[in-house]
Amino acid sequence: MLTPKELCARLMHADSASEVVEALEGNGYWNDPRAWRFFDDNENNFPTIGNQQSDPIAALIEKLVNSVDARLMGACGEAGIDPDSDLAPRTIREAVAQFFEGMVPPISPDAGHASEWTDRKSTSEGLQLTLAATGYMPDEGDPSLSIADSGEGQEPDKFPDTFLSVGRKNKLRVPFVQGKYNMGGTGALLFCCPESPDGSGLQLIVSRRNPALRRSSSPRGSEWGFTVVRREAPPPGSRSSVFSYLAPIDVQDGRDGGVLSFEADQWPIFPMVQNETRAAYGRGSEYGTLVKLYEYRFPGTRSNIILSGSGLLRRVETGLPEMALPIRLFECREGYRGRISGSFTANAMGLATRLDRDKAEKLESGFPIHGLIRVQGQTVRL
Repeated sequence: MLTPKELCARLMHADSASEVVEALEGNGYWNDPRAWRFFDDNENNFPTIGNQQSDPIAALIEKLVNSVDARLMGACGEAGIDPDSDLAPRTIREAVAQFFEGMVPPISPDAGHASEWTDRKSTSEGLQLTLAATGYMPDEGDPSLSIADSGEGQEPDKFPDTFLSVGRKNKLRVPFVQGKYNMGGTGALLFCCPESPDGSGLQLIVSRRNPALRRSSSPRGSEWGFTVVRREAPPPGSRSSVFSYLAPIDVQDGRDGGVLSFEADQWPIFPMVQNETRAAYGRGSEYGTLVKLYEYRFPGTRSNIILSGSGLLRRVETGLPEMALPIRLFECREGYRGRISGSFTANAMGLATRLDRDKAEKLESGFPIHGLIRVQGQTVRL
């Protein structure tokens, strides 16, 4: 039987539903209903989760937006500012300018544009929010996608109220984030292992709270928590399936346990490229969150996610035309070979930024002319 730390590592390196099921069966969890807690503590959660998204790319982008929000929230907390207070930035751009560009309020509306950053700064910040592809090659199946961020992170005992909840008011009064409705990026679950006979809807969550933001006195408050989300067949008497998550700790009265956790000063949630080696989980972090979507089915899977014109890099930039913070993409599937530089890792900056940079290479110096116009209280950047 694996320790929690060993089990977490094995689940991180698993890239198929069968590997996940095998690991959980080996620890006696997969077939034990008491080890699984209903998502949002709601046995009838499928009507809500199952109707979130019909587009896998849009569902994936929701996950990326959550990671951007986590970075902004974490930076705000590190600055000693309550995100709900009047001292917090009023817009996403103000938050970027204040926490990532070092500006002091009041901040002008045209500040806080990551598109104006140098490539070096973009890469430096992008390494703190990454998206990596692992697992199956295009002719074998669907890849697994891992999203990692050095954001606020969550304590193990807070998972049920954050990652594994729907419709709570966690960020409703925070003005500088995009995610407001606490859907938890649940739309992506429908595209994880969608046709697997072993288990569908499989997602791994690993997280540790930023020590600067930690408030709990619980011994588990400083540990890394982790869980697996799955889709279960309809229970007796029900016509719809239900989403649940692994929570085998201190079960009292049925499906009411806590998620697994372990101690570690650092945990390798980030990808790393070194020499000719690409490791999806090669760089450690003291805190943050990793979300892994197993066998994620989306259009454009038949290509290197970086190079193809219809690949994931372009789709992410189209879905997030003006990105608050850059995201660093990594192609870590072993079947791809070639030069590392430019072939297997790149920054996603947003379609608007890419178009601006493409124009800059083709226009004379001084063009185009940028400016701001304000119409009925709304600011438009030209």
